[in-house]
Amino acid sequence: TETYWYLGISAPYSSIMKQVNVNLYYALIAGIAGLILLAIIIYLVAINITRPINRVTEQLNKLSRGIIDDDMKLKLKTGDEIEEMSNALNTSIDKLKNKNQFAKNLGNGNLDYEFELIDKEDELAISLIEMRDNLKEARKEEDKRRQEDEIQSWITKGITKTSDILRTHNQSIERLTFETLNYII
Repeated sequence: TETYWYLGISAPYSSIMKQVNVNLYYALIAGIAGLILLAIIIYLVAINITRPINRVTEQLNKLSRGIIDDDMKLKLKTGDEIEEMSNALNTSIDKLKNKNQFAKNLGNGNLDYEFELIDKEDELAISLIEMRDNLKEARKEEDKRRQEDEIQSWITKGITKTSDILRTHNQSIERLTFETLNYII
C-alpha cells in the first residue's frame, strides 16, 4: 500500500479450524438428514403411484386370462389418471359379465334372454346379438323341417298301412272295405 502503517490481527489457527470443523460437521449432518428425508419422501410417492398401477395391472392380467369376477373391481380414489383407468376397468368388467351371462343363456338354449346393446361400437356385443338372432332363425328352420318330416312320416305310414291292408285283405271285398274304413276312421 502507499500508506506507511498497517494493522494485523493474529488469531490462533486451531480456534479458526475448530469453528470450521464444527460448521462442516453440522453441514454434513444436515445434508445427510436431508438426503434421508428426501429418499423417504421419494419412496412414499413411488409407492403411492406404483401400488394402484400394480393393482390395475394385476386385474387386467386376470381379465386377459378370462377371469371375470366382482371381486376384481377396484375402488381407487386417487383423483388422477389411475382412478380413470380403474373406473374404465370396472366398466369393462361389468360389460364383460353381462356378455358372459348372455352367452351362457344362449349356450343353455335360452334365446329369449334380453341383452341390450349399450354401445354401438361394441363389436363383441353386436356379434353376440347376431349369433342369438341366427340361432333363433336356425331354430325356426329346424321346427319347420321337423314339422315337414312329421307330416311326411305320417303320410308314409298311412300309405304303408293302406298298402298292407290292400295286400292282406284282397280276397274279400267286405273284409277289405271293413279294414280300410276301420283304419281311416
